[in-house]
Amino acid sequence: MNHRFNTLDGLRGVAAIAVMFFHFTQHTSLRLFSGAGLAVDLFFCLSGFVIAHSYQQRLIAGMSFKDFFLKRLVRLYPMFMIGLVLGASALLMKTAYGQTSLTFHETLSAIALNAFYIPYLGDFFVHVGKDRIDSALFPTNDPAWSLFFELVVNILFAFVVLRAGRRKNPLPWVLLGSITLIAYVLLTGFVAPGWSAPNIIGGLPRTVFGFFSGVYIYFLFDRISARCPRIRPTYLILATLFVFMFPTRFAEPTWLLVALILVPIVVALGTVSDPKPGMAHRIFDYLGWLSYPVYCIHYPIYSMFTSFTQNADARLWGACLCAVVTIALAHLSAKFIDEPFREMLSRRLFRPKPAPLGGAAIGQAAANQLPPNQL
Repeated sequence: MNHRFNTLDGLRGVAAIAVMFFHFTQHTSLRLFSGAGLAVDLFFCLSGFVIAHSYQQRLIAGMSFKDFFLKRLVRLYPMFMIGLVLGASALLMKTAYGQTSLTFHETLSAIALNAFYIPYLGDFFVHVGKDRIDSALFPTNDPAWSLFFELVVNILFAFVVLRAGRRKNPLPWVLLGSITLIAYVLLTGFVAPGWSAPNIIGGLPRTVFGFFSGVYIYFLFDRISARCPRIRPTYLILATLFVFMFPTRFAEPTWLLVALILVPIVVALGTVSDPKPGMAHRIFDYLGWLSYPVYCIHYPIYSMFTSFTQNADARLWGACLCAVVTIALAHLSAKFIDEPFREMLSRRLFRPKPAPLGGAAIGQAAANQLPPNQL
């Protein structure tokens, strides 16, 4: 299936921008897109579909786990590192200004651990705007917790595919993730878990459900394509934005209903809903391209801003200023740092290997020699 899902690109980009404005106003008296925490569940589901579409057949055809893991690191880590450098600078500023309970030594420890995708587990706080953030797993860059779980579930996906192959129905993983997540949320009262030390355990079933629901959508794609109604991409995105405008604090059953049912439905509809060639098509492409850079760097930029302003209530003007800086820096860093660096790493790590004689061996070698833009 060789297909570019432009509506999914548009959904990803709009969700990243909604998350950006949510974080820029979350700790002020003005709150925009206050339900955008659900965008993380959308990202997990989108990722499951896209990774299954891009890698499942290649893993079955002979791609090794090592190659898969390296390709995912090459895709994720350079921009993650840009966000980490910005976030480490912001956290050091917070430490110097007395806006966190972390000591200088603890700050360096958090930076070192976060640099290797390892959560920092501790009892501390960081002042951001009019609030304080307690015990974030990634104090250098709060949203990076989801990238940690993304890497974990990518590893799980590769093991599942390599072990079971094309015959594996991902539905048991969807059920396991959903049942475990429901039990965790109802027993603990933690809605949208995974981002801090007290609710880290809930991040795993949340990620497993979201990711494997996307894999299951890929598994059912032919049936979805044949039976699902086509919805205009604009309508789908507007409906998603409406959900993101919900109040921040969902009751547990409501959050579970949206995360477990509505989010996968939106992704499934997005797979069969493409914009017509033209301006919308190009806008969706650009939004998809920009989404990951925006997600990686927006919070460190805001953290720096709140340090400079002594956590004043900046409201809309602060959000708009940080948004302009974020989008400009995301575009420039993606174009002039992330993409060239990924291309260089791909050339060095995935050089074409001589194919041994034999049709099966030649086919396997060809599957491992896809160009860098197929990562």
